[in-house]
Amino acid sequence: MDITTRKYIEYEMESEILCIGERTKKGTLKPCIKTIPFSTITGALRNKFNRPDIYGVGKLSTEYIDNVDAFRSFHTYSPRYLFQDVAKVPLRIEFLTDVHAEIYVLLKEGGEENFCKENKDDFDILLGAFKSKGFGKCHLKLKRLIENYETKLGELQTRIPEVYLNYFGITDVIKPVYGYLFEPLDKVSGKYVRAIFEGSKVKAPAFLVKEEHDEGA
Repeated sequence: MDITTRKYIEYEMESEILCIGERTKKGTLKPCIKTIPFSTITGALRNKFNRPDIYGVGKLSTEYIDNVDAFRSFHTYSPRYLFQDVAKVPLRIEFLTDVHAEIYVLLKEGGEENFCKENKDDFDILLGAFKSKGFGKCHLKLKRLIENYETKLGELQTRIPEVYLNYFGITDVIKPVYGYLFEPLDKVSGKYVRAIFEGSKVKAPAFLVKEEHDEGA
């Protein structure tokens, strides 16, 4: 699909309690990331609508991220070995409350207007970790259909695999912050792929970046 013909559906997202854990190898604290990455929201949308051609990215709302410390909380979780019924070392899990975010949805095959009509103006999805414990119920409300957008230089506010940068109009990566996101291959397996993370300096649609300003302005 030609980048100039792409349309994006923007939703406002709210969640009472959300945990999207940072990938860590060791330690007993599992921090919660401060954005809505491609892998997390795309997986949730595909589970909801059973559409392999749906892609999404997200970011926390500006006012929310500016005051995010007021919404950070912690939960101590003690996983157990299945057969011995013995508790493992307790983990301290960080999560966010009263979350406000924006989600941007792309349909690779098009048909955004019909998608919006078929799914009305709002719907619920499950997102992130600890869904069985009541975390991650999110309500999405249609905000607008973006048909024309301005491209700006700034700091990326989400996480996107390199292979999908073009899907979201990211044409130049000037100063990347690299990391890895999980990409499922089927329902039971997947792999980690290199991605650019929030804070990367990029040229992208204005709705995905925190715009840079000249210091003398």
